[in-house]
Amino acid sequence: MAAGEVVSRFRRALVEQYIAGDEITVGIVDAQALPPICVRPRQPFYNYRAKYEDSQTEYLFDAGHPPELLRRAQELSVRVFAALGCRHLGRIDWIADPTGRLWFLEVNTIPGFTSHSLVPKAAARLGIGFDELVERLVLLAMQDPKP
Repeated sequence: MAAGEVVSRFRRALVEQYIAGDEITVGIVDAQALPPICVRPRQPFYNYRAKYEDSQTEYLFDAGHPPELLRRAQELSVRVFAALGCRHLGRIDWIADPTGRLWFLEVNTIPGFTSHSLVPKAAARLGIGFDELVERLVLLAMQDPKP
C-alpha cells in the first residue's frame, strides 16, 4: 500500500528513509557486547520469510566489515542498552550503510532465545554454550533486588 493510500485510510502514516546496507546485530549479556553478526538475506528484505523460512539467509561473523565499524557497533549498543535502563539481556540492531555509517534500527529486550537464535550464536562464538548462557541469565535475575 502506498503512503497516500495509508494516509487516506488511517489519516496518518509513518514514513522512514530506506537505508541500503547490511543489518548488524549486537547481543548484550550483563551489559557486555557479544560479537556482532551481519544478517544477509537472499531476498530483497529481511522479513518474516527471510528470517524464519528461507534457509539461504546468512548470519555472518566475518562479513568483510572493518573491525572499527564492528567495535563501534558494540560500543554504541552498550551505550543504548544502558541509556534505556535495560538489564541482563538484549539485542541492538543497526544498518551499516556503504560508507560505514551505522543507523540505529531497534532494541530487542526479549530477543529470540533458542539454540538457533542470534544471541546464543554470538555467545557461542565466545565459547559460552547455551546451557551456560541460560545459567548466567538466571543467576543475574536472581541477584536483582526486587522492585
